[in-house]
Amino acid sequence: MDARGNAAVSDGSAVAEPVALDCEMVRVGPEKVRRALARVAMVDQNGEVLLDRWVRPEEPVTDYR
Repeated sequence: MDARGNAAVSDGSAVAEPVALDCEMVRVGPEKVRRALARVAMVDQNGEVLLDRWVRPEEPVTDYR
């Protein structure tokens, strides 16, 4: 952590602490009962996006709701 409370990453730079995490899920499998991660996002205390990534589920998606 630096003096402002930010986390340090391996290259020594500082990254703001995340304050919100959002995960978007999809249904997988023939019965559409199992869920898998499809997207993940994090923002800091100022609403700045720290991470916004799509994730490819290992199984075929059967429902995008």
